Amino acid sequence: MTKRKRKVEIVSKEAESLLVKDLGSIWVQAVMPRLPDVGACVAGSRFGSEFMKELGVHAWATQLDAIAIDEQSYQEMLRGEAPNGWSVGAFSMTTVPNKWNGHVVVETTNWFIDLTAGQFDRPDKGIVFGNGLCVPAEEIIFHENIWHGDWFEVPVAQGHYLFRDAVVKRDITKAPDWHNGLDILRATVKIS
Repeated sequence: MTKRKRKVEIVSKEAESLLVKDLGSIWVQAVMPRLPDVGACVAGSRFGSEFMKELGVHAWATQLDAIAIDEQSYQEMLRGEAPNGWSVGAFSMTTVPNKWNGHVVVETTNWFIDLTAGQFDRPDKGIVFGNGLCVPAEEIIFHENIWHGDWFEVPVAQGHYLFRDAVVKRDITKAPDWHNGLDILRATVKIS
């Protein structure tokens, strides 16, 4: 079973949990109305990682390939087949001019945080994640050698949300909305 690399944390796990909940609340109440549709995950990951760092939690933005799938596609992937049900994904191998290719989330020692998971919601297809998805690291499910690599799954309300480390990594600081995330943080959160 493949495990995610985690760094040693200085802040207690309980304190970190409270900070992650604060981050999710601030995101939904104050930030989402200001967020552009394009580059949302890049801006969100910068916002979240800087927010956590300001409060003493080691946090980092992680580039991933992400796929949201229905139950049929999930079962097919587990069997090593291409998903034939319904799915939507963000993959680093695609190239779309002036857009970030792939998905970006925030990680800490104890948490997986996807502030923009809601962009994958497709309620009519049985896929509902919502915004401010904050999952304890111990709840992540690891899959080995399924569908072109090692994927891990984050528990969600409906559907399945799978990730793997980005196949193609880029300099995230050059992504269009990297700086926008910091601007949104300064505009919405008063941190000393």
